[in-house]
Amino acid sequence: MARPIPTVEEARDYLARFNFFARYVHGPEEGDVYVATHARRFVETLRRVPPLPERPRVLELGAVPYSMSILVRRYLDADLSPLSFYEVAPPGSRHVLESPDGSEAYEFEYRALNVEKDLYPFADGTFSLVLCCEILEHLLINPAHMFHEAHRVLQPGGYLMLTTPNVVREANVRALLDGKNINDAYHGNGIYGRHNREFAPAEVPVLLEACGFEIVRHETVDVYDTTLPGSAPGREDTIVTVARATGRPRTGTPPGLYVLMNEYLNVIRPSIEMGKDDVGHLGLGWYDLERDGDTAFRWSGQIATFHLNTFGARSIGLYAQVHHPDLLQRPVRLSMSVDARPPLEQTVIDHRLQDIVFELPEPVTGTVAVRLSLDRDWVPAEGNESGDGRRLGLCVHRCWSR
Repeated sequence: MARPIPTVEEARDYLARFNFFARYVHGPEEGDVYVATHARRFVETLRRVPPLPERPRVLELGAVPYSMSILVRRYLDADLSPLSFYEVAPPGSRHVLESPDGSEAYEFEYRALNVEKDLYPFADGTFSLVLCCEILEHLLINPAHMFHEAHRVLQPGGYLMLTTPNVVREANVRALLDGKNINDAYHGNGIYGRHNREFAPAEVPVLLEACGFEIVRHETVDVYDTTLPGSAPGREDTIVTVARATGRPRTGTPPGLYVLMNEYLNVIRPSIEMGKDDVGHLGLGWYDLERDGDTAFRWSGQIATFHLNTFGARSIGLYAQVHHPDLLQRPVRLSMSVDARPPLEQTVIDHRLQDIVFELPEPVTGTVAVRLSLDRDWVPAEGNESGDGRRLGLCVHRCWSR
């Protein structure tokens, strides 16, 4: 049964009884400092949790050292599933935190994965709430993957709750004015141990909306320091955002937050849809994403590459359209090669949006590089007044393996 949200002092005193660091790391001192430092943030986060059903299913990203996990189970009466956000652990690992007198204990399954690269081990629509507290600032390359997976495992209309340091907090502004560096120090706990990129308040909604979320609540609050009277709005130390999953999940990469993502590979999917989950799967030869209403697509050049993670695939194909103006007089020949295998060929004779299927001579398993080439490209500007001088190949909506 859910309980009233605790005071900061109540939360701190209760969490002090379950010291993860004392049992699994270097002794109790680090745990004592951690709880004392973050107790106010825990409570302010709990106060902003949106209304949830009874016994809600909650996913917490970056759960270790489980302080927030304990409070969520105790005060929200949640069925909580924790995920670590980058560590590696043996399958089946568990952490047990027990009070000194043995009267209470919390047990957590330790699921370790990289939240910006790996697929989450949960079915679509599993959770009412995903907690993403103090994780975003640690990520290196593609936080949009984390939000895509969070959206996917949320029930329709389910909530994402995010907290992250505010890069334009008053302490940082004053440090810059004093000529000091505000970037995090080099960190001995690996590449994810430090704050790799902190966000400004205006950036968080842009990223979440690009990934298919609707902003419900967005504010800056002080959970560590107290902003001085007369400070400009938005100078509090922490960003708190509540967002609702709407529509379909997307891996959005907004300009200004992302650059050169065509050079990034993270091949985890057997099939991709442009504008939804193509990031990390495309190589050279693609133009920027375009949309026609709710439909997203990319133009290829005459030659383009993509990557898939196959599981005994017997065919690889494209859901695509050929727009060459002279197609009815001159069919377009397509060639596809998978890794170093001999090329396969297909001929397209009409302008329909269609599955173009290449049957493989033998099943393929594992990550593959697929090279697509056309016998010729076309330039829109050569046939009309559009001024579009791009050399185009196919209009591609999906790439798949089966």
